Amino acid sequence: IVRFMFLPAEDTHYSTVVPLYLDNKRDKPYLLLTLQGNGIYPHISFDRQECVMPIVPLHITSKCTFNVVNTGYDNLELRWRLPVDTQRVPIQLKFPEGQTIGIAKERLPIEVCFVGRQPMSFQSKIDFYDADDNKFTLPVIGTADNSLLTNFSFCQAHEKNQAATMLAAG
Repeated sequence: IVRFMFLPAEDTHYSTVVPLYLDNKRDKPYLLLTLQGNGIYPHISFDRQECVMPIVPLHITSKCTFNVVNTGYDNLELRWRLPVDTQRVPIQLKFPEGQTIGIAKERLPIEVCFVGRQPMSFQSKIDFYDADDNKFTLPVIGTADNSLLTNFSFCQAHEKNQAATMLAAG
């Protein structure tokens, strides 16, 4: 087994020829391997272009999980910024597997939650930052309403739970 590690220092194309010797015979290489690669600046991305949260009735928690994908960081503690007005856009983040990505952890799940206390729809964003304050943004969209027309898919998905709740309530 022959393994090569590639840790580029710059955002450029790399190419080299590596001689491969067998049985410590250094007089003539058995094979010349040409290795090529492209360096990129470290960055994070997301497994989706936007986080569209399920439409829910008022006072019900809407949740959506997305993954932050590491490209090039050895070890990075994620920092983030939620919208400034969390009264109007009441979203929260949960990190079930911590806040660190790196070589050993290329994908990090993050759960976005919100509970609408009054009918609302919003489109906002969550900004993530690396150690150099580079910003990576994920749009977030959510709706909470008590209209049956708006919540029809929620009612369909939770039909059995709602019937049990109605029976228990008498």
